[in-house]
Amino acid sequence: MTFEPILRDSTILEFTFDIPIFRFGTTFSSRAYHTPSGNVPQRLEPGEATNFGPGDFAELSDLSVVIPREQVGQLIGEIIIDSKIITPNGDLENDLFEVFFNLLQLTKPTPVTMEIYDLSGRRLHTVFDEEKIIGPATHTWDGRLDDGSLVPPGHYLWLLRVRADAFEERHTGVLGVAY
Repeated sequence: MTFEPILRDSTILEFTFDIPIFRFGTTFSSRAYHTPSGNVPQRLEPGEATNFGPGDFAELSDLSVVIPREQVGQLIGEIIIDSKIITPNGDLENDLFEVFFNLLQLTKPTPVTMEIYDLSGRRLHTVFDEEKIIGPATHTWDGRLDDGSLVPPGHYLWLLRVRADAFEERHTGVLGVAY
């Protein structure tokens, strides 16, 4: 990104990034360049350039990434379901159940599974069962069972599970199928 040069007039340049965080304590590095001069880049260092008075928090002036308190200790962050009702009739409208999620804190490939169950708790289909690494993931289900047939209209349960060394984390939800 580029911006006008900052002169010695007490102008402050501050950046705030709103991005997904996958691992607690990640530190990033950065450099500042004055392109027209061709000088060697200046390394950015953590800390406050100035004290802004009451309400100024030194811990926010850092080059570290922090996970929101509610996500500390979690393996799955945000889960987004594209549509809670699918109509897998081939008209290309709501034909797929799509799930997006962020995997957090993982240090090595870890088994992640999504399964579909009927309301009696009987497993009907495994959407995926894969080793995954930290970061975002997206998967879809077309409403078909292992034999290729479509599930009957009704309500179903989905289960998203991460099996890490220390513990297993599960998330569930309801999915409707209609024709």
